[in-house]
Amino acid sequence: MNLTSKGMSWKVALAYALPNFGLAIMVGPIQGLMQGYYTKHFAITMAQIGGVLFLARIIDAIIDPVVGMTSDHFRSRCWGRRSWLVGGATLSLLAVYHLLVVPPDQTIEGLRLWIIVGFIAWTLSEIPYLAWGTELTSDYDARTRIFSFRTALGFMGALLFLAMPNLIAYYQIHVQGLADTPASPLTRDYSHLSMQVSFWLLAITLPVFVAVALWCCPGGSHVRKTERKSPAEVLRILFSNRAMLIFMGAFAALGIAGGMQIAMAYLHVSVYLKLGEEVSQIYVIGACCSLLGVPVWNWLAAVAGKHIALIAGLAVTCVLYVALGLLQPHDGVSMLWGRPVVFWYYLAIFCGLNFFQVVYYSISPAIIGDISEAAMLETREDQSGTYFAVYTFVYKLVIGIGQGLAFFIAGAVFGFDPKGFVQTDRAAVGIKLMMGYLPAVLVVVAILILLRYPITKKKHLEIQAKIKELGLKVED
Repeated sequence: MNLTSKGMSWKVALAYALPNFGLAIMVGPIQGLMQGYYTKHFAITMAQIGGVLFLARIIDAIIDPVVGMTSDHFRSRCWGRRSWLVGGATLSLLAVYHLLVVPPDQTIEGLRLWIIVGFIAWTLSEIPYLAWGTELTSDYDARTRIFSFRTALGFMGALLFLAMPNLIAYYQIHVQGLADTPASPLTRDYSHLSMQVSFWLLAITLPVFVAVALWCCPGGSHVRKTERKSPAEVLRILFSNRAMLIFMGAFAALGIAGGMQIAMAYLHVSVYLKLGEEVSQIYVIGACCSLLGVPVWNWLAAVAGKHIALIAGLAVTCVLYVALGLLQPHDGVSMLWGRPVVFWYYLAIFCGLNFFQVVYYSISPAIIGDISEAAMLETREDQSGTYFAVYTFVYKLVIGIGQGLAFFIAGAVFGFDPKGFVQTDRAAVGIKLMMGYLPAVLVVVAILILLRYPITKKKHLEIQAKIKELGLKVED
């Protein structure tokens, strides 16, 4: 089936995107909630969590290039990229079971082991999965669409996970007949029960959706030439790629900013702002805003170009980061429509962030696909797996750096206490820096770098014409 035209079937794009529904349920808890969840509910400190995540990401990042180059080398054997998705997804289920279905006396050693295993498993599936998506189409706009489908399915999975506490509370009240009273309230915060239910949801959906993708999607296109270059030569070509260096420079700044926010987001809203019982509702509404943003950024990328759409989204994101830093915790008195005033402020900012930040997740993989195709003209090889390995390597490394810095600065330097009901003024400064002001500065740096990105839509058309003229690609 030839998917290189603009008429690419939306059914194929949807089938390709389905596994990301389950992958988002797995990765979402680890990146967005697990650090706060573990420090709130287990005898584990912020410093220990920061150390574990940093170590896991370093180990994970080291194996990224190995997975990328190996998946390129075995591109045409044993189902190619698709076999990696199957193996990585299977190992991921084992790791996530031990991370979500945990005993009350969970130790830092157990957490360290299974987070490392989980990150390695996600690498085994994620890099070949991204490269497979690039190979399904060579069209500039169709590639954006296929990764937009992938992003949308990921947010749907995240949405279901984020809604889990409220869904459980609804079931307990309306099906089990349990009472939700001020004297004995049912929690709508993330708990052991919501984590366990999320795992079993994942265990059912992920194998089914991976099977659908394997059944419905072809292997994609790749270059005819089979000659292989050494890893050193591959890396030399890779790091002489101007477009890749520019994009990765911006991506690194964005990743550190994202790591800071990922580390502190749940603690910021539930502990500092004192909105723990509201957090699930906030996250659900925010995820819906992300879904609304996907077609908007897909359209803007088609009209103005991918990197221009990315810059536009980041510019607004920067302003919203500053607004996050200005928020003050609920004082226990100020209410509006039955909820704390700060709830409405935070909800508005959070929805805006989710709408504008989704461009970062949907456009970036499509940009890497364009860059890898541009490199094909020089190497005459399909090295998309290697390019996505560098992409995920940088992402995981800088996210780990951002998370480690956030936990160290907010916790050790400024004294933020995740188990404390009231934070000191010094601790408040620390979490404001990590959640708002420092990320905003890093986003500005990223925008300035992206202004120099060279692959426009017109340039990509020239690249595709040259690839066709040379007859480099074949279809599986």
